[in-house]
Amino acid sequence: MAFTLRIVFSGICAFVPDVPFGSSDPTRQMTVLFPNALKASLPSRILCDPDELERRIVPPHYPILQFNLKNLQSSQGQLKFFVRENLDERRGVASLLAQDISIWPDGRLVQDGRITLIDGNVVDPEHPSPEEEQYLHWLKKMSDVLGKPSTVDPKLLGPLTAESGQELATRVRFSTGRLRTALLSPTKFEFLPLGGKATPGVGERLAVKLALEFEVEDKVKMTFRQFGSKQEPSKLVFTAAEDEPDEDVEIRLENLEPEDLLGIVHPETDPVNVDDSLIIDPDFAVYYRLVQGLVSGQPLPVPHFAKPLAQGAPILGLGKPCSPVGI
Repeated sequence: MAFTLRIVFSGICAFVPDVPFGSSDPTRQMTVLFPNALKASLPSRILCDPDELERRIVPPHYPILQFNLKNLQSSQGQLKFFVRENLDERRGVASLLAQDISIWPDGRLVQDGRITLIDGNVVDPEHPSPEEEQYLHWLKKMSDVLGKPSTVDPKLLGPLTAESGQELATRVRFSTGRLRTALLSPTKFEFLPLGGKATPGVGERLAVKLALEFEVEDKVKMTFRQFGSKQEPSKLVFTAAEDEPDEDVEIRLENLEPEDLLGIVHPETDPVNVDDSLIIDPDFAVYYRLVQGLVSGQPLPVPHFAKPLAQGAPILGLGKPCSPVGI
């Protein structure tokens, strides 16, 4: 009963390949880091003027696993989840606090995997084709933001201790599949220091969701080990539903604000009456905590909403992308 499994990542999560993005060597392992943003916080004082701090709060983000219960074949261990019901489906929802997660296609560890990065040149970024919209071109790379190569702190890539939970909420590893952009921001963003002003009509669209896909013969096992634990990991096993054997199976790994996790629609905002300096995404500053040896006396950039040239167009939820980033 072969099927396609799709894992959709969204929110604050950093994709760290074993070789740099753009390398001619194949990517054999990808580590996804969910930075700890469980408490409302302010960006580091090196990131913005102290007078602006109160307006630059990063709200809490919660690492969550969501899946359709009809695809859950079995569960084992201490990972608990609750059931969220609507008219169409029953979904399992689990908190992923301090969990080290591995993905095993067909229930076994891939010894010599290879990850395909769906990428390419976008001919016209203003009007990309459906194929081009799936390229990782839209995944914002930290090296592009900093203007130089960036390296994740090695302690976040090795064995994790209980203290690692102060910096990471969750870590995910996989070594096979196709990684692509799953959703683009409807609006464009310009990367400027906090306190800067976005230029109308200037900027770039960003990936707000990434998808990992691979074909499976029978099942997919996900293991969950608490940071620093020596105990046997918990396991969830997913497979195609009996009544839909040919349908894709989709699992969500999210690190989002509560409103987004609950599906609450943000109110529309009239850009004519909004101060440009307020329309930023301070969430991006959380990524700087992952980079090794990053010290700067200058404000580092975050995405600013680039107000459209045509006035009066609504901004949905101030247009915040809460985008994944590549490192």
